[in-house]
Amino acid sequence: MSYTYVNRCSNGSTTPCLELDTATRFTVGGPTSTMKQWYDGWGHLVEAQTPSPTSGSTIVAYSIYDTMGSETTKSLSYSITTPSGYITPDQTRARSVTSYDGLGRSLGSITYSNATTIVLESSISYTVATGVPGTSLDSSTPFERTVTLDAYNHQAIGFTDALGRTRYTQEYSGTGSPYSMIRTVGDTYDTLGDTTMVQTYDSTGTVKASYGATYDALKRLTGFNDSDLGSCSDFPLPASCSGSSDFAWKYTYDADGNQLSQVDPRNQAVYASYDILDRPLCRGTSSAAVNPCGNSTYAQFFYDSYSNTSNPGVTFPAGCTAPASPYASDPVGRTTAELFSSSAGSGWRCYGYDQRGQQDQSMLSVTADSTTTQTMNMSYNDGGEITSQYDVNGRFQKAYFGTPSTPDPVNFLVGQTGYTGSGQLSSLSIGGSGPKSGTPTPVFTENFGYDGIQRPQSTSATVGGSTIWSQTRTYDNVGNVLQLATTVPSTGGGTLTENQSYCYDAVNRLIWAGNTGIPTGGDHCGNTPTGATLPTYQQSFSYDSLDRMASGPAGSVTYGDINHVHAATSLGSIPNQYAAYDAMGNMTCRNTDTTSGHTCGSSPTGAGR
Repeated sequence: MSYTYVNRCSNGSTTPCLELDTATRFTVGGPTSTMKQWYDGWGHLVEAQTPSPTSGSTIVAYSIYDTMGSETTKSLSYSITTPSGYITPDQTRARSVTSYDGLGRSLGSITYSNATTIVLESSISYTVATGVPGTSLDSSTPFERTVTLDAYNHQAIGFTDALGRTRYTQEYSGTGSPYSMIRTVGDTYDTLGDTTMVQTYDSTGTVKASYGATYDALKRLTGFNDSDLGSCSDFPLPASCSGSSDFAWKYTYDADGNQLSQVDPRNQAVYASYDILDRPLCRGTSSAAVNPCGNSTYAQFFYDSYSNTSNPGVTFPAGCTAPASPYASDPVGRTTAELFSSSAGSGWRCYGYDQRGQQDQSMLSVTADSTTTQTMNMSYNDGGEITSQYDVNGRFQKAYFGTPSTPDPVNFLVGQTGYTGSGQLSSLSIGGSGPKSGTPTPVFTENFGYDGIQRPQSTSATVGGSTIWSQTRTYDNVGNVLQLATTVPSTGGGTLTENQSYCYDAVNRLIWAGNTGIPTGGDHCGNTPTGATLPTYQQSFSYDSLDRMASGPAGSVTYGDINHVHAATSLGSIPNQYAAYDAMGNMTCRNTDTTSGHTCGSSPTGAGR
């Protein structure tokens, strides 16, 4: 990679004239690809030009700034005929426009797909007032209130204190005044600005979830309690807690800031040690096991060479050797191997790198039952290798099984790729066989399309020029998928179709989904779906103030574990207890029996454990 600085400025010049050209060589001995950038007099990047996948074209992206240095317009990438230098921004292209007040605060943004069509929009206003309305949490503190409205007029309010810290945020339902509060989230800070408490309140001001943390003088997290992950306010008291004022999770650090230990609510500890470059050497369940590293640790790491020179206290995996030509490795400063072990099995990983330090080889060996060992190279269990090819601009072109020295013909994973003029992936030809330098006849081809602001809009799969699967999507005004139209193949050689619609509420939660019936619920929905030849369905969903699903296709959901507020314990379609959890909130049992034959709990009976 090389850089060239060009000063094209002259007396009286008003267009950007300071140019930076970055030439990158993506393959050893190959040609270079040049990106051109222009800056204004304040050092702002105002335009970038990169080579397009289309010959004779260039991809352009630009930014426009106001007199205060705030970015007011930012374009999406677009393709033009390759220019001779800087070009004037085309403000009929897809772009986002942001406005600001006199204090440099954003007043909202609008995203256009062309000169005039608005796709996304938001507005922001500011006021100064005392307290947090709708609650009794705070009635005397003056806050700057930031009111955000989206394209549907959904409201959210943030409360900032005199130190610029966000103290409260509120979410509301409704599309106009009067709004109904869903929840309030409050944040508390220490004198160094660390977040020491986060509490979520429902619309009545009742605490529904909480997080508390403590930090050392260097702002490092040393402990925390969490309503889901474990807390010393839980009952019974987690094993790691000495009392209700303790923290269920605990951390220690060395002088360089490396994490030396972690203790979880089950009182299970993880210890680590590091080399003088602060690279992890091993992890174990006791401090003695990692100081120094020994073979009793459950994870060991090696660097710089294919030996244990970087970690002499443990044994380097015998099966990990330096890759042979054409994959000669230069691993200095890189991880070459790692060993791992647990009650389920053990194994090792091995890595290789090219001259640029990019990973080009990977091996994985696993012994799952103390007797059976499976070794995989490049993640394929047949011992094969994958070679990928890229164009001069670093864009992926094809990948085949084998190495550059493998005799033709070879089998291709991807035989050909296509890109849009602005650089987005437009097609992938999958499979086929032929010479490495050729383009094979694919087994099938995937095609991708995008909307005016480059969001995925359509996907299809073709075989021999015939479409066997396709899907198009429609978005709402805040970016949710509002409708899907899908065509799938049938076993009889024909196709089946499905048109789905969705409804969302004020905080973008899915309220209704279906391919038949009238979409209802929430405050905005897709069109009534028709024409489905696939089996029909419609489903409704509801949520509480913590965004927990209160009801869905499986019936009502109950969260009865007082120590883990987001842990579902019963479903309307399951007569007995649905699930149980350990002290850190991990699910330890799940019951899927719709009869009364199984249950979860202190004594699970036949349920998945």
